[in-house]
Amino acid sequence: MRRRIHLGPAAILARTEYFLSHNDLDSATRELNQLTGWQRKLAHDWLLAARCHLEVRQALDIVMAESSYALLTPHATHPVPAAKSWPS
Repeated sequence: MRRRIHLGPAAILARTEYFLSHNDLDSATRELNQLTGWQRKLAHDWLLAARCHLEVRQALDIVMAESSYALLTPHATHPVPAAKSWPS
């Protein structure tokens, strides 16, 4: 992992803007997370929203991967459970 030279909030915001312009929300969030003090407090809501977005995207990626796997796997390996009979 590369070491970053900390040049203050302006540099952090510039790198965050760069990552966002390249559709890299993960790196932008990591960058903005380096803020401290009142700048971090100002960015708090944005960071929370970004983390939620990243969590949802990760969950969707898992669902899509599972769906793709299910489509590629023969149905014989995924037996369908027998229907339950209802009591009379």
